[in-house]
Amino acid sequence: MIRVLYVGSGFCSAKGLAGELPEYLLNHRSDITIDVAVPHSQNIDEGAGRLAERLVECNARVDGQDYQVKVLEGRLEGHVRAFYMDNDCLRDGLDLSNDDGIRACAVFAHAVCAWLEQSPQAYDIVHCDGLLTALIPTFMRCLHADSKRIRNTKALVFLPGVENKAIADMSWISRMRLPEEMGSSEGMEFYGRISILKGAYLYADALAFPSDYIRTAIEKNRGRDIGMEGVLFDRTDRIHTLSMGACSKVPGPARDKAIAAAFSAEDMNGKARCKTELAQRLRLKKNRPMITFIGELDSESGFDMVNDILDDLMDRQANLVILGQGNDAYRSAVEGWQNEFRGSVAWINEKPSCESVRRVLSGSDILLLPAKHDNISRLHQIAMMYGCVVVARRLGCVAHDVQGVHFLEILGRHEDSGGYIKIGPDDNGFIFERYDCDEFFNSAMDALDVYESAGWNEVRSHAMRQSFSFEQTANDCMKIYEALKG
Repeated sequence: MIRVLYVGSGFCSAKGLAGELPEYLLNHRSDITIDVAVPHSQNIDEGAGRLAERLVECNARVDGQDYQVKVLEGRLEGHVRAFYMDNDCLRDGLDLSNDDGIRACAVFAHAVCAWLEQSPQAYDIVHCDGLLTALIPTFMRCLHADSKRIRNTKALVFLPGVENKAIADMSWISRMRLPEEMGSSEGMEFYGRISILKGAYLYADALAFPSDYIRTAIEKNRGRDIGMEGVLFDRTDRIHTLSMGACSKVPGPARDKAIAAAFSAEDMNGKARCKTELAQRLRLKKNRPMITFIGELDSESGFDMVNDILDDLMDRQANLVILGQGNDAYRSAVEGWQNEFRGSVAWINEKPSCESVRRVLSGSDILLLPAKHDNISRLHQIAMMYGCVVVARRLGCVAHDVQGVHFLEILGRHEDSGGYIKIGPDDNGFIFERYDCDEFFNSAMDALDVYESAGWNEVRSHAMRQSFSFEQTANDCMKIYEALKG
């Protein structure tokens, strides 16, 4: 029997797999027990029934202040036990972009470690889902090294990638009560600050990424000065692949009652009707490529790069649909786009819901995903299921799921004598490597070139036939658990 404490930052699909994977594993494997721990934040889904307060307090001292963290127990679907760490500082959720958020992450990590020590059941593995929980192995090994229970618990951290270093001010070493030597280059120091990601590299017993792209890059660059990832040169045996299955709440276009018409890879007539409905609803011009951006309107999402290629998209007679919200500066910019390119740019000014995302993607041809940092979003999977081909950076699970179309160069790119399109048997999207406007431009124009060619249906069909099975996710997970259990 393998006993796992699965630690997440929340239950929605944008925050990882905590709302889906534990239940799936528990229902499909008889040799595992899984409890879930999350912060008791506002609007969190607490499952059925009232929460019961455990007679345990997982107290934490962070930033010179004591925090009394209560443990509230509930049940999720599939009879998964969930423990909610409750304190006022956790109500707004976890964040690594500001002091309040870092403080919340530290309090939560301390509380989880205290629960590992005090819970009625000892755990073999603590599975930390995402960067927001990545402080836990550092605290386990640096602050709770004397605990026999914690010494016997292995730490697995699932990370979307290596782009987001999770940088904090050096003062957080003492504010989190970490040993002074952790502020050195042998510890968490990174260019005069500290990195939560580096702490995970140093102290996790296993690191899981959503594709083998990270391991390949580490091994390829062995011995070179590649920054923080050099820490992993001698730790490649700790690197594993944990593929991400599609969100279970997505029915697929053949069964989706929220979209204008059903369709499938075998019968695409409904896709054309969905596109017509979207154009009519948003008052966009008909019979044009429908390009979509979904997400926060900010620099982290890569929205600035969409701005950089906007004129080029308009020159190619494309429509652009934007679904998401942003601050005043971005709102003003998008409103200006709508006025300048009336009938070609539409903005749905709302927080994307699962249903609204599906409705937009069902009528779209191309989804732009130029993210600055890797994340745990599975938006590209939904797009591919709904016949919307992605243009994305090779980050996170995109690196696992999307195989880029190749062009054979002739004289110049995107000119009349440009290049021959070569569509391989697995090509299902368009990939670029660096956060670079020229690379993004080339990939977006490649996608439009193929859209105007006979090869488009083939690429779209490959995307729709891609399998995003949770069975593979569970199998990957169990392999890691079994390796850690020994």
